[in-house]
Amino acid sequence: MKKHIRWVGMAFMCVTVLLVARDKRARSDRSFSGDLAKSPYAIVMFYDKSKENMRSKPIKQSITDMEAVFESLSKDPEYSDADLLFLKVDVARDDLRSVASHYTVQLFPTFMIFIGDTPIKQARISGFASRAQLQNLIDTSLQTRINSYLKEKDAARERALQRAQIRAYNRAYWYPYGGWGWGYGYPYGGWGYGGYGFYGW
Repeated sequence: MKKHIRWVGMAFMCVTVLLVARDKRARSDRSFSGDLAKSPYAIVMFYDKSKENMRSKPIKQSITDMEAVFESLSKDPEYSDADLLFLKVDVARDDLRSVASHYTVQLFPTFMIFIGDTPIKQARISGFASRAQLQNLIDTSLQTRINSYLKEKDAARERALQRAQIRAYNRAYWYPYGGWGWGYGYPYGGWGYGGYGFYGW
């Protein structure tokens, strides 16, 4: 039974990790809004992969490097566990360029912190940034919220694990049997139908 309970707990934690979307790319203005609405907070990278920029090897390489830094940071265990959304917005699409204009983004790349669909004032970096700069932007803007979110998430995991353990414990006492018996030093009786039954003490 202990093995079963441990397996339930491990399965729950694995599923929780697998369901976390760490790094996403906005496909349209609607998907941009939808992704933000589903996340408690986000860091958004507006960048420009237009054909003109992609023809320039230095610019293309800089964008590729910046994407790699952004994606690598999204895999940080704390940010991943905190469900921080890393959202990439390529303004080469006209509708997404309109989104950037709405938030007065004129230089690419630009990185912004959002709470839901609302940007935090002054929480942005314009131009290419290092991993340390992006990490500082996130921590300065969101550390208190992330700590609170992680605390609540840990409490929710504990409650879910306790429920799973109770279910596993109860299921362990359902099994095929028939007739009367003796267990744990106390008399008990059982009933069965088709070879299955339930007992208690």
